[in-house]
Amino acid sequence: MLDQLTWTPEIGPAEMLSPPNMIRNGGAGRACLRKPDIFSHQLETIAHSRVLRVGCVCDTQVSFKPLTAALQAVRGVRKMNGVHDLGGMHGFGSVQAERDEPVFHRPWERKVFGIMVATMAQGMYNVDEFRFGIEQMDPVHYLESSYYEHWLETVQKNLIDKGLIKRPELEAKLRGLKKSGSAVVPKRRDPALAERLIEIAHKGDDYMREPLAPHFAAGDRVRARNINPPTHTRLPRYVRGKTGVIERVRGTFVTPDTNAIGKGEQPQPVYSVRFNAKDLWGEQAEGNEVVYIDMWEKYLEPA
Repeated sequence: MLDQLTWTPEIGPAEMLSPPNMIRNGGAGRACLRKPDIFSHQLETIAHSRVLRVGCVCDTQVSFKPLTAALQAVRGVRKMNGVHDLGGMHGFGSVQAERDEPVFHRPWERKVFGIMVATMAQGMYNVDEFRFGIEQMDPVHYLESSYYEHWLETVQKNLIDKGLIKRPELEAKLRGLKKSGSAVVPKRRDPALAERLIEIAHKGDDYMREPLAPHFAAGDRVRARNINPPTHTRLPRYVRGKTGVIERVRGTFVTPDTNAIGKGEQPQPVYSVRFNAKDLWGEQAEGNEVVYIDMWEKYLEPA
């Protein structure tokens, strides 16, 4: 029933690591992935009730089984139509703007950011593997945890999957930390690597590749393919099967679907596609609103 609700996420720092991003212009009910209190509140609200009052654009009710039961049923199943695909959902509340919001709310968040940059910049995993790791989180844990907890979870998973650290070793370190309350961290000085990491943190990595001839051109009407891959994809669920217009050709980029699962970069053209909000959300959508989504060529077909 999750795909019957409507909500639109903001772009977070993880998404900014790769140029193509989803952009939504205007509209009520946008929520931020960095607000764990929103998720915790909503999880509690809909897990203990069969009826969810939906706000934002429309004010209707939907009836469905408790969310926890649904999430328990999909635990351990690798499906990308999971709880992480929040685009198009209602019920997560409004964004609570924080005045003078700091870059990091806790010191550990700063450390997780540094760990991610240091490990990814040295080629231990790529940005698509990073995202895929988050998407494979237990759905209840995903909703209850914060933005940088997601980062820590996927960094840990990728380093274990790549054989760079071992789970028993990590668990032993954690047990020792809980007992002592502190940890001695070995220091390593590498000025050249430090400068490189700082540059990457500011500029991001480059996922654009040598240009390939695009199949579509600006002004072409296209339809998002209705596909449901079991692994990583950047094709939002709410746009599948919908018709839009090519706004412009962005260039050729690494394909995230293959790059996330060890099948190589397989670059292809990426397009900025314009969708009318009413085509996505129905008549209750806000007037004169459009949605621009960056879409890889394999996601599209002629309309």
